[in-house]
Amino acid sequence: MAKRLFAVVMVVYLIVDFFLTPYGGLETRTLTNATTTALATVGLLFVGLALIIASLVSLAIGPRRSSILAIVGALLYFPVFLADYTGQFSASPAPAAIASLEIVQALVAIVIILLALQSRRETARGMA
Repeated sequence: MAKRLFAVVMVVYLIVDFFLTPYGGLETRTLTNATTTALATVGLLFVGLALIIASLVSLAIGPRRSSILAIVGALLYFPVFLADYTGQFSASPAPAAIASLEIVQALVAIVIILLALQSRRETARGMA
């Protein structure tokens, strides 16, 4: 049950992450308005996205490894979140839909971190 919930939350993370991109149709800001900070944080966001996907794939194989990948991947969302909220992401403000989704994504990332920590504790108990 815990593995299934962990997997569902990571899939929700991936879906929300898609909608935060220009391909999701909600982001109206162009890349020409993006700052250097934005480009760096978007790079971190994509590395985190790859780690979440790797975590989802490795969930069946090694839950301990999966939880580490998920924690790091979820933590890598926060630089782009903070850059956008402090106005360092773009010269133009975030659309309302993006601002709302960023908050949802932050909450989902926190849930992933908490579930991953719980999974690590349960795995450690099972090994002892």
